Amino acid sequence: MTRAVQNIEIALIALASSAILLLDAPTNELHGTAVFYASLIREMVTNGWLSIFEGERAYFLKPPLVLWLSAGSAEILGLTNLGVSLVSRLAAILCVLLSYLITRKLFDHRVAALATLVLITNSTFIQFSATLRMDSMLLCGGLLSILAWLHREKPWASPAIFLGITIGVLSKGPLGLAPVILLALHAWWFGISLKDQIKWRWAVLLVPIVAWYGYLFLLHGAAPFTQLGADLAKPAATGANQGLIDTYQEYILKPARRYLPWLPFMLVGAYGAIRISFSGNFQEKATMRWLLIWFVIVFVAAATKPDKDIRYLYMGLPVLAMFAGLSLAKIQQRFQLKWLTTSIAALVISVALIFNYGPPAPADTRPVINAMRAEVNAEQQPLIAIGGYPIAAKQPRRQNTHRDWIHFYLGLEPTVLAWSQITPRDMLSGETYFLTNNRSHESRMAEYDLTAKYKSIEMVYAIRR
Repeated sequence: MTRAVQNIEIALIALASSAILLLDAPTNELHGTAVFYASLIREMVTNGWLSIFEGERAYFLKPPLVLWLSAGSAEILGLTNLGVSLVSRLAAILCVLLSYLITRKLFDHRVAALATLVLITNSTFIQFSATLRMDSMLLCGGLLSILAWLHREKPWASPAIFLGITIGVLSKGPLGLAPVILLALHAWWFGISLKDQIKWRWAVLLVPIVAWYGYLFLLHGAAPFTQLGADLAKPAATGANQGLIDTYQEYILKPARRYLPWLPFMLVGAYGAIRISFSGNFQEKATMRWLLIWFVIVFVAAATKPDKDIRYLYMGLPVLAMFAGLSLAKIQQRFQLKWLTTSIAALVISVALIFNYGPPAPADTRPVINAMRAEVNAEQQPLIAIGGYPIAAKQPRRQNTHRDWIHFYLGLEPTVLAWSQITPRDMLSGETYFLTNNRSHESRMAEYDLTAKYKSIEMVYAIRR
């Protein structure tokens, strides 16, 4: 394969990842945890970048890096879908680049290009990258450290190793230390001395981690750390913890459904990796064992966490993509499919363009949200969000979708009430109410004599008839 062809494939992969991760940024209405982070960012932009970490309602569960960078983006681009999610999306594009470079270092361009295309079309990667989340920046830091270790002879490697760890920890807490385990295992299997290969003076780049957690300790004592421990051990959102059943549903059944069409290639590649880990030469065996243990560590960590969620596999997605890339590269070589990478990349770009610009046009709720904002500001009366759970006074900031959505998109604080706290007789004609836009609330609206005036993807703006 000529250098020119490789450059064309890299350019197409860059276009494909940008199309997948950026095209819907202005219109993609935030929900769930993403809109909670967006609400925090609005508060930071309004009251100062340290405001959410101070006082009795201080937020401790996530470090500040992604929130600060996103607040900076929002200062420039506005408190919009694009403004608050751009940093997470750009971090995901960096993850794609770093994954390509790591895979090319371990194997070759053909495997790296195909693996990268598998990664950017993985539903879990898209779901938790093309939004406002910490996962992409966490993975970005980890991949930077791993790439730097694989190029440890380069002058930039040691600072990049420590910088990657700092990025990961300040993005999502102690989980950012995971690359240390992978680097240590790689060094052990290849008989490399960590002490000799790393310039430890660059550990000074870890100082921001110490500074951040030291600041929290001085301000709040041990509370940030006890809250973090409680969050790590929290049960499933449903309140049920069925152990093996939940693990099977989230980490076996869901990937089996959602990782098509690449799943067969992932499994074939993983099987090949297992075989080579026992029968290949020293270099091949050590590499495959390292990749396999990388995914095993991610899987076991996800399975042992009480709250099961497919997004906890996010850190292992580059490995699954590598396995698929290995099997696809063999098919490409055996059948001389010279244009396989180019064809897949062109297909991904085409699908992204059609999804975002072709018929039927994707929902753009910005005009509806602007109309809601204009009306509630003109009315200047209290907003009532029904169907959520009330916000307790003086409690730490936590996700509350009704409150978070209204605060971020409308800039106002609603009163949040459960349905059990209100009866039709309590409701006044002309008052403004917000409900989650789902089927379960349709019968409630009829019962409470409510009419939907505006509907976004996530919320209904209703008035009493």
